[in-house]
Formats: sequence, structure tokens, C-alpha cells
Amino acid sequence: MKKLLSVCIAFLAAATPMFGQNIAEIKVFLENENYLAARKMANQLIAADATNASAYFYMGESYYEDEKADSAKIWYEKGSTANPKNLINQIGLGKLLLDNNKPAEAKKIFDQAVKATKSKNAEILYQIGVSYLRSSNRNADEAVKYLTLARDLNTKNPDYFLTLGDAYLYKGDGGNAMTNFESAIEKDAKNPRGYMRKAKLAKGAKIIEGAEGAIATYEKCISIDPNYAPAYKDLIELYYAEKKYSKVTELLAKYTQLVGNDIDARMRYVRFLVFQAKDYETAITEAQKVLQDDPKQYSMYRWLAWAQYEKGDYPASLASSKKLFENIGDNKVYASDYEYYANAALKNKDMTTAIAQWRNIMKLDSTNTDYYDQIAMYYFDEKDYPNAIKSYEEKMTKVKPSSSDYYYIGRSYYNLKDYKKADDAFLKVTELNATWPSGYAWRARSNDQLDPDSKLGLALPHYQKMISIAQSDPAKYSRDLVEAYLYMGYHYYQKNDLSAAKANYTEVIKLDPSNKTANDALSALNGSQE
Repeated sequence: MKKLLSVCIAFLAAATPMFGQNIAEIKVFLENENYLAARKMANQLIAADATNASAYFYMGESYYEDEKADSAKIWYEKGSTANPKNLINQIGLGKLLLDNNKPAEAKKIFDQAVKATKSKNAEILYQIGVSYLRSSNRNADEAVKYLTLARDLNTKNPDYFLTLGDAYLYKGDGGNAMTNFESAIEKDAKNPRGYMRKAKLAKGAKIIEGAEGAIATYEKCISIDPNYAPAYKDLIELYYAEKKYSKVTELLAKYTQLVGNDIDARMRYVRFLVFQAKDYETAITEAQKVLQDDPKQYSMYRWLAWAQYEKGDYPASLASSKKLFENIGDNKVYASDYEYYANAALKNKDMTTAIAQWRNIMKLDSTNTDYYDQIAMYYFDEKDYPNAIKSYEEKMTKVKPSSSDYYYIGRSYYNLKDYKKADDAFLKVTELNATWPSGYAWRARSNDQLDPDSKLGLALPHYQKMISIAQSDPAKYSRDLVEAYLYMGYHYYQKNDLSAAKANYTEVIKLDPSNKTANDALSALNGSQE
């Protein structure tokens, strides 16, 4: 029995560093975007120890980084159940709450974890900081706060310095970012991630001799660790930006080899080709190969639509967008999916589809109201004035109305011959933009239509106001001024104020010497006064 016990103790002693080493390998797989390999190793760890909270957490991370939040949640929950005392998986669940725009609920989870560990667990503090930093609803200040606490508890971990540097970089504090990146390199000079961060900072801030310095730093990453995939990815992007195309092919082949040749890896490769490398031709070829091997991979239509549009093949892009939405089901839709669908439809003169996708974008992001203007202007240009009015009024329920909104509503009502509503809209224009002559000109036109014989002089005060403003730049507003003086000349003629009528027609001649109406009127007036 004692012999058996000693064997078990020896095994556990050996297993503990093994688990730690394997977790480190999983982290490398995740950074290399080799999610399949990360999951395989995490599964092995869970099979060996069903209470290994970190294995569940990093299994969840493999799905989180792969943009599969529902699967990530399942594994975080499994980890919390398997080992309730280890709160690492609770942090994963908190991160998902941040992504779902529930910061108060996320903070509650984080605070409970910090309290339970008495603020002494560096990894818990670190993962809270990572959550704030990498969430789609990022809070860089909170990230810096927790990452600093983690670093100060464990000053030997280079990852803590690296991620704290990332947080400072998001805050725009390049100095503190560089200090932490250099500290990470001091802790582990053979860790390529520190050089990688410096290269990113160089590329963004144009330091270390700008792009050339960044390239040299990325190349140093590769020399330290030839299997460090992120360095290849960023270096490819940089070579494209610098138009060093001859160096790209070999790096792409190496990057593909590192991330794996499974379907998931090939799909990530296509996404990278489109989103970062902008190698649309290769992306189209590779996406079509993936679909040949596995037609169910609907996300390839997303990248095909994007790449084909950027290549100028608008009919193919439109067809790919349609395929995407035919197959996407309940899976996540991005604003860019609707944008490329709408843009391709626009290029193919399919305005019904374009408008439908613009509306989908606004449903996805209620603050993105610019598309109301595009929809309304399309209807206005097509002389579909009721729908133009409806679109502007719909926009007004979302954002504060502008003078431009009321201007086109007024023009639409004017063209529909509803001159009272047109005048109401142009009144709003003048209230919001009191120094714009055209607002008063359109009020005058609307009132002129309400007073067709000009007997009441409804347009007179609006033309007078327009003249008082437009006189500061008569060349720019000459057409409006001519219209106003012609109206006033006729108005005063009807009132038998011939002197005032003559003065206004004379102003027309100053602006437009060949104006027939003014010349004929002056001839008649001069004749009548002889």
C-alpha cells in the first residue's frame, strides 16, 4: 500500500509541471491561431484530470478567439462546474458579458473573483485585465488597472508586461507601452512576442526608422522562433503595404503551414488574405477550394463577396452575398456583410436590395443613421417624394434633425405642391441655419405659390430677408437675388408704387443686364412716367 501511495505521489509531482507545460503549449497554439491543435491538447488534459480548470478555460478561449462565443460559454461553464474553487472560468463568463454590453454584470463577477482570492491571485487579475482589453466593448483604463496589479504581484512573468504594454498602446500611451515591451524582452530575450509588440509599435508610430525598422524587428521575431505564426502574418501585411510583393509568397506558404491545413485553418487563411493581406485574387481561389471540399462552410461566401467587390467583379460579389444570407441561418451577421451586399447591389443598380441592406445595418447599429440620408436622397432623386419625406422623418426619430433634413423635406413637399407643409419645413431650415439665404428663398417660393397673384405679398418678407443676407456675396447668390428683385418689382407695381418697382427692376439689370423681364418692365415704367 505504501509503495502504491508513493507511486501516486510521484506521478502527481511529475504531472503538475506537465500540466503547466501543456497549458503553455496551448497558449502558443492559440497565438498561432491553430485552434484545432489547442483543443486537442486541452481535451487530453481534461481526460487526464477532469478538474483541471485551466484546461477548460483555454478550451473556451480557443472558441472565443475563433469567434464562436456560444461554444466558448459552454466550456467556461463546464470548467466552473468541474472546479468551482478555481475562478478562472468565471472570468471567461464575465468577458462574454462585456461583449454583450453588460458591463455591470461582468464587473460583479470580476469583483467576486478578486474578493474570493483576496486580490492575491495574479492570474485572476491578469485575465480580468485581458477581458477588458480584448472585449468588443473595450475599456483600456480598467485593463491597465488590473494588468498593473497582476504585473506587480508577479514581476517575473513577461506576458503580464506584454499585455500591459498592449493596454497602454490602446490608450495612445506609446511611451509606457514601449517600456513594458522592453521589460518583457529583458525577462525573456528568447520570447518573440516582445519583439513582435515593438514591431507593431514601430509600424503604428513610425518609430525605429518607420516601416523598415518594423520589418527588421519582425524578422528578428522569426529568427528567434521560426514557428511564430503571428510574426509572419504581420510581416506579410507590412510587405504588402510597402509593395514588396516578391517576398510575400514564401511567407504565405510558411504561415499556412504553421496554422495547419485543416478546414478551419484554411478558412482563417482566407479571412487573413482578405482582411489583412488584401490579396483578393488568392483569397477568391482559396475560398473556392474550401467550398469545393466542404460546401457547408458558408462563411467563405462572406470573404468571396468582399474580395470580389474589391476586385471590381460586382455581379459575382452580389451573388456571393446572396449565397451567404441563404446559408447563414441564426449565425452571427456583421455590419460588413450588409455593407458589401448593399454596395454590390448599388453597383448592379438593384436599389431595392441596397435599401433593404442599409436598413439591416441600421437595425444592427441604431447609431449608424447616415444610411437614412442615402435612402432618402435616392427617393428624392427618383422623384419619389412621399418615400423621401418618410425616410427623413424616420431618421428624425433617431437623431436630432438638421437643417438639411428639413430642406429636403421642404423640397419634397414643394414638388408635391403641398406648399403649406413646404413652408413649415423651410421655416425650420431658417431657424436652424439663420444665415443661409437659400432657406429664406424657398420660404418665399412656397409663399408665392400660396399667393399666386402676389396680391397679399406673402413672399415679400422672406425675399427681403434673403436679400439682406445674400448681398454679402451677390455673385454667389445672383440667381436668388434676381428672382427676389423680380418678385418685388412686380409686387410694388401692383401696389402702384412705381418708384419702388423701378428700383427693384434696376437691381435685376445690375445682376443680369440681359434679363428680358426686367428690361421690358423698365421700358414700360419709363414710358408711363414720360
